[in-house]
Amino acid sequence: MNRAENKPRVLLITSRADYGGGPEYVYRLIASLNGKVDFFCACPEDIPYWNKYRDIIESERMIKIPHRKFDLNSFLKLIKFAKHNKITLLHSHGKGAGVYSRPASLISSIKCLHTFHGLHTGEYGKMSKLFYLMLEKVFSLLSGGLIAVSESEKEALMKNGIAPESKITVIQNGVNTGTEHFASPDFAGRLNVITVTRFDYAKNPELMLDIIDRLNRKEKAGRFNFVFVGDGEGRKQTETKVAETGLAKYVTFAGFTDDVSSYYLNAFCYLSTSRWEGMPLSVLEAMSYGVPVIATDVTGNRDVVLHGRTGYLFNPDDPEAAAELLLRLADDPASWKNFSEAASAHCRQNFSFERTAANNLNLYNKILDN
Repeated sequence: MNRAENKPRVLLITSRADYGGGPEYVYRLIASLNGKVDFFCACPEDIPYWNKYRDIIESERMIKIPHRKFDLNSFLKLIKFAKHNKITLLHSHGKGAGVYSRPASLISSIKCLHTFHGLHTGEYGKMSKLFYLMLEKVFSLLSGGLIAVSESEKEALMKNGIAPESKITVIQNGVNTGTEHFASPDFAGRLNVITVTRFDYAKNPELMLDIIDRLNRKEKAGRFNFVFVGDGEGRKQTETKVAETGLAKYVTFAGFTDDVSSYYLNAFCYLSTSRWEGMPLSVLEAMSYGVPVIATDVTGNRDVVLHGRTGYLFNPDDPEAAAELLLRLADDPASWKNFSEAASAHCRQNFSFERTAANNLNLYNKILDN
């Protein structure tokens, strides 16, 4: 196939179009490769990304599927939509989308590529976990290719027997690394500790509150302003717990915003309490602005944060350690400056979304030419 004359016709599938790194990744992929790829999209009519996708690829190239739910009627409509639009590749993002894409590939004979964005074993009990892993193993046989967004995610896929190494391509997440503005916290005032979250089990906001509580017991919490940027189903529960535990004066709930840059520019550090990640876009974004990161030592985070150089990693079962790391960094502006410069340089050198998009396009062509 002559790629100059025949662009890939790719149906992107995501079962979420609300707040989160996965939907944002899909948006950046569309924005970066539109013109080189004929994109179509299957997703829920969620705020904000349904409208953001539609603004680029137009309504007639979009089809609705339910939010994080498999529906047989939607599945059959998706197959009909793909055939009608002469789709050459299905590209699913996340576990919910993968339930649509791989069986659709089998029925329609359209090739399929799946990006994991995290292996979600942590939220299941023993039997549910076994069923989930078995399903992913079967689905991997129906996939023309699998993308892990970090090396540690690839290791997790192989460790759980989901697919052989030969079928997995690592394409690291990336961000816009062209910013010329960098964080500049006021060490004489309260220091802003930023987290971008969707308030769910994976992001683990409860651990954030445990860390704030540890600082409060030391009478040190007043040195910081903990800023939650984002939204989600668990936000109200988190707000209630903050109020009940007397921590409200240390916490700001900023809500969702399309532009997080002002928060990064005024940040002292980024704090990630995730139970797992694929490769966290918000952590990368913070680093691109020169914001040091203190993060749980889990899949995804450990691929990004260089412990002792761009920030710190801590055991997710040890909120006391995280509290001590915050205080250590706050007490040493000179080290903060070194961490800030190293974080920005590390991100610029290794995590450009331009490279991420180019690697996706190369894989599209490789699968279609095979």
